[in-house]
Amino acid sequence: MPRIRLTLTSQDWHFFTGVAVLYAASNLWTTVVYWQVLLSTHSSVWLAVAVAASTVPAVLVGLTGPEWGPPGSFAPWLSVLGVLMAGGSFLLARQPILLVLLALVEGWLSARAIPLSQTILMASLPPGQAPRASARYEMASRMGTVLGPLVAGAALAASGPVAATATTGVLLLLSGLLWSRLKTPPVEREEGREGMRIAWKVLHKDRFLVNALTIRAGGNVLWPAFTMAVPILMQQVWHSHALGYGAFRTLWGVCTILGTLLVVPLLGKHLKTAYFLSWATTGLAFWGIGSSTDLLGAFVWTAIGALSSPVVHVALDSHIGSAVHSAYRSALFAIQRLVMSVVGIIGLALMSLALHHTTAGVALKGAGILMGAAALLSWWIWQRSAAAPPISTGSAD
Repeated sequence: MPRIRLTLTSQDWHFFTGVAVLYAASNLWTTVVYWQVLLSTHSSVWLAVAVAASTVPAVLVGLTGPEWGPPGSFAPWLSVLGVLMAGGSFLLARQPILLVLLALVEGWLSARAIPLSQTILMASLPPGQAPRASARYEMASRMGTVLGPLVAGAALAASGPVAATATTGVLLLLSGLLWSRLKTPPVEREEGREGMRIAWKVLHKDRFLVNALTIRAGGNVLWPAFTMAVPILMQQVWHSHALGYGAFRTLWGVCTILGTLLVVPLLGKHLKTAYFLSWATTGLAFWGIGSSTDLLGAFVWTAIGALSSPVVHVALDSHIGSAVHSAYRSALFAIQRLVMSVVGIIGLALMSLALHHTTAGVALKGAGILMGAAALLSWWIWQRSAAAPPISTGSAD
């Protein structure tokens, strides 16, 4: 795979900046909601509700398709929500129930915008450029992942949730304005239930997609152990505050950018194998974070897991962009998020139950061991299935 070039047109800059800003707003808001809900309620159940509120919308979008919803571009709706959050931050920021409701709205918009933006990207280039485009998208999204938690931690530490809520609103407004200026290419797709039904059939026939989404489902069942354990460990074991939590999430984002720039280009044609090994590395990192008795040790293990994590997104998204017919790409991108969200909700329930019987560190270590073992098993199954005769996946001729 060629190295990522930095020469982009003005349309490219608008698109990828819009991606980065949306991810920044979403990650900023996720950080604020999780931290503030836990701080206000001191309840792991409330924290699970907050996490579920940002996940449930992706289930709806995965079932109905990302095209379902208010007609026209999603950009104006991002702007409307941005204005609402920026203008009403004094009323919205300190009530856990309002934070959860806003997480539902923001989650629904992001669940529509992300697969549609991925589809728009893939429609604007030949299939051979899919890995490079996917790597650029990953890098833009990870830049947002860096910016969002960093701003959230600083805003919460300096001015509290009101400033953080207003900043989220400004970023959503900016993202909507950037995307409203794009001249998007025509996207071929099958809309409605028939398109989603055929997309599920395409998924069923693609051996890599079946195995990749299986381990992704398993990984996302276990991911709430990371999402919920880290803020608890931050307060109870590592004795850090909101700024430390923001720095933790920012470090993950910084290392994923480095992984996109340095690790992904080295893998060349081995992205599919590396996909499974990336999940195994993440499992090892979870075990290490859960074992850490101080913030420095947690940061080291976080860097290890985050450096390999972009492989998952680039390998899977570029495969959909190059091997699946354009009419079903947006549906498959949405199905990805559906799978992740449904099993994530199951994982939330399991993790909430686990936290009543064990510590956050033990739960995270156990999740890491299970994730690593499942990734290696899934890799072995895919290697065996890859030796069988190929089955058509609805690729364009």
